[in-house]
Amino acid sequence: MLWPIQQKSLSAQYPTQTEIRLGTDRIQRRKALLDVKARKLCEAKRFIRTWGQGLDTNSTFSQENQFEALDGGFSVIRFDNAPILGTTVKNVFDAIIHSMQNAEIMISEMFGSISIREDTDFNASDIFQIRLVSSTPRGAVVESNSVVFAEYVEGPEDTYGIIASDFVDADELYPYIPSERVRRDSVTIVLVRSVKTSDKQEVVVGTRWTCLNLAHTELDIPKEGIRELQETSMAWGDTVKKCIMQYIANNQKLG
Repeated sequence: MLWPIQQKSLSAQYPTQTEIRLGTDRIQRRKALLDVKARKLCEAKRFIRTWGQGLDTNSTFSQENQFEALDGGFSVIRFDNAPILGTTVKNVFDAIIHSMQNAEIMISEMFGSISIREDTDFNASDIFQIRLVSSTPRGAVVESNSVVFAEYVEGPEDTYGIIASDFVDADELYPYIPSERVRRDSVTIVLVRSVKTSDKQEVVVGTRWTCLNLAHTELDIPKEGIRELQETSMAWGDTVKKCIMQYIANNQKLG
């Protein structure tokens, strides 16, 4: 579905987006992200549970909306829910973290493009920054700068993993370069949990909400190149899903 929309504020397009501005001091950069981690994960859990109210958690469901802004920007909002058989919440959680931390490999292999993961300050499993610069087959260069917050909770009543990825609004140490690159922002929430089926069996369920935005650019990119950027953006969610399932399958073979 493709809807034309006028320009909106980021808070309107991304209900879970938190403004992230990072300076040059590395200690302060880390502190800034640690300060918002708990709030970010709390908001993410509330949002994804509210968004999925009334949904049969044992069913496979996917919905995607596409938007074109009057200034030429392009956005995709997608919601997915699916049971994942033969695994555990922890295995799926680890697979998602692994896939996100190796995003440059996925992009290069799936889309035949060149992607570079630029150095960042945070590489822990519960909070890490991902800066990617990718070139498409038609020569367009895309950049993204995101922070991922994650938490795994295991208890007698509730076992779940929550992952919230948000884009960096401004980074003084690694500034965006609009004169050379198209900026791609994304906000993603993933909730992995164990639920009971109608016959009282435990099954792992993954729920994901994501909003991806390609900013308007003044770069001299032909229409075919712009369309290519839009198509790869729409395919990104399926690409991540395939890599996650492959990671789980490989681990099951090793186990």
